[in-house]
Amino acid sequence: MLGELKDGTLIEQFSAFLEENKKKSDIIAFLEEIGEQYQKYGENVPLEKAEEAIEFADYFYENFYDVMQIEIMMKWGDDPYILRLATALEYQMYSEERKNYIQSLLLAMRKEAETLADTLFSIRLERCFTFVYVEDENIINGVFRLPRVIRKRDLEDAKEELLFICCKLIQNKGVVITRITQKDHDEIFGIRVLPIGVWSPLTSEEVRSASLITANGIELEPEEGVVYTEIQRRRF
Repeated sequence: MLGELKDGTLIEQFSAFLEENKKKSDIIAFLEEIGEQYQKYGENVPLEKAEEAIEFADYFYENFYDVMQIEIMMKWGDDPYILRLATALEYQMYSEERKNYIQSLLLAMRKEAETLADTLFSIRLERCFTFVYVEDENIINGVFRLPRVIRKRDLEDAKEELLFICCKLIQNKGVVITRITQKDHDEIFGIRVLPIGVWSPLTSEEVRSASLITANGIELEPEEGVVYTEIQRRRF
């Protein structure tokens, strides 16, 4: 036990602790003590304490984790409880925000996003989605990957994440390029959201041009084993 820590957030407590305790063994002891404190909350971590844990974990990963990793693995064989808890809490908060956002959309918009998500999810191959849209004057770029086989415990989360992305695309009139890995080649197709809020396939030529023609007009050659294709929309 470390004795009584000073008041303040976890980062403030840690910073104060380091003023007089700078050995790696001291840091291990601090992580252990904080972990024991948080274990007492069980599954009911107060929001303020959850936010403190997430903020502390981000700070620790950025500034201390690399130099402490060997000692951490020797002590626990994994990340300490406080860091693992922070990761779980952060994802729990994200999942709740994701669900609330999906439910907040107008029904017609959500139904359109569901149609797009169902179409993309039904492709039972390894998929890589590269998407872009403009939200609040900010260009949002992202990549989301789905393996050919998804573990049962991850299935609902994967479906909801894809639906979340599709909702963003529909609401913000975005574009998504999908790369499918076949046994002997890759297929690439694209989808855009029209101004009326309906998604529509890009032609194979549009996808090819977007993928190979640079901003200054130079046309690159496609890689071997890459086929530019066009998906068909079956539901309206």
